[in-house]
Amino acid sequence: EWIERDSEGNITAAVQGFKNTTNSETNSAGFLNNEGTVQIYNSVFAYNSAISAGVIYNAGTLDIENSKFAYNSVSSGNFRRAGAIYNKGGNLNISNSEFAYNSGSGTTQALYNEGGIAYISNTNFLANSMASNTIGAVYNTGSMYISRSNFAYNSATNNSAGAIHSRGTTDISTSDFIGNTAKGVGGAIYKENGTLYLSGSNFLANTSTNNQGGAIYLNQGLTDIRSSNFLYNSAPNNRGGAIYARGQVYISGSNFGYNSATYGGAIAGDAVLSVADSYFAYNSATYDGGAIHGVNYLSGSNFVGNIAKVDGGAVYSDRSLAYISGSNFKDNKAVNRGGAIRMSNTLYIADTNFTGNTAGSTGGAIHNQYGTLYLSAVNQNVTFSDNKQGVT
Repeated sequence: EWIERDSEGNITAAVQGFKNTTNSETNSAGFLNNEGTVQIYNSVFAYNSAISAGVIYNAGTLDIENSKFAYNSVSSGNFRRAGAIYNKGGNLNISNSEFAYNSGSGTTQALYNEGGIAYISNTNFLANSMASNTIGAVYNTGSMYISRSNFAYNSATNNSAGAIHSRGTTDISTSDFIGNTAKGVGGAIYKENGTLYLSGSNFLANTSTNNQGGAIYLNQGLTDIRSSNFLYNSAPNNRGGAIYARGQVYISGSNFGYNSATYGGAIAGDAVLSVADSYFAYNSATYDGGAIHGVNYLSGSNFVGNIAKVDGGAVYSDRSLAYISGSNFKDNKAVNRGGAIRMSNTLYIADTNFTGNTAGSTGGAIHNQYGTLYLSAVNQNVTFSDNKQGVT
């Protein structure tokens, strides 16, 4: 192990080619095993490898700033964890840094936070990937707070979570996820359980190639998404072009455009789903639900130009009970039934406008398939204008 320090004792180094392949302990690292307090500034870590953590194992307090981790990896074995950093119950702070092209056969290719607390800001995760059953960039089972960071072109070729797999508490703000891919669920993020808070972030062109949730897959627990944008995400062979949702999910003040999937071009799933003050435009589904497939509460939202090649141009409503209020449906299209909405449940609609929606078969605005529909004017009328059926 070789360390260079500045006059204040901080590590500042260019570290390349360290290998630790003989140690079978779970805390073996290519460069540093830390159980105390370490600060690392202005350093580069490249082509390091080990059994557990390619560069650093941390069970203490570790601060990293203005540093780069590239082409690091973990080798095969029972204890492989992270290509770059394995934070096991420690306190980790990373800022103004970069993780790029890390790989190997570990649990994740850049950072594994196991039961610790991690703060990440102004950091880039670029093209971290793996062809075996692992996660593209970050795995969290503790508490993780991410802000002003970028996740681009990370991939999990044979598994889920191209960028982040969360089983703890993950809080993400003002960050970008671009071009991440997974063969399994969650092109960018897979929340297996725990809690996810997401705000002011952008998801662009993420893909789940063979499964659900082009950008995000939400399995269990609570999710709160606010003021975020989802554009051109896709699940070409399954559901939820932007989001596949289970658990309890709240979405507000967000935009969904040009997302695509087989069912639910933007959102699908069986969560208790509430959507408020959001905008859905030009999303598409190969089958049902051009924008949303399954929603419980929908309010103050706009649906424009969404398309379903079978039923429900904007919304496919099949929950036992659903509410829509204060929303607008304009120029949505279903090739078969329900230009704006196809329903088979008990649905309450209030203060909502339907304009210029079309269906190839029946229900230019709404097709009711064995459900019960209630229309009410609480603050304004429910209006229908220029909706048409029998239009191909």
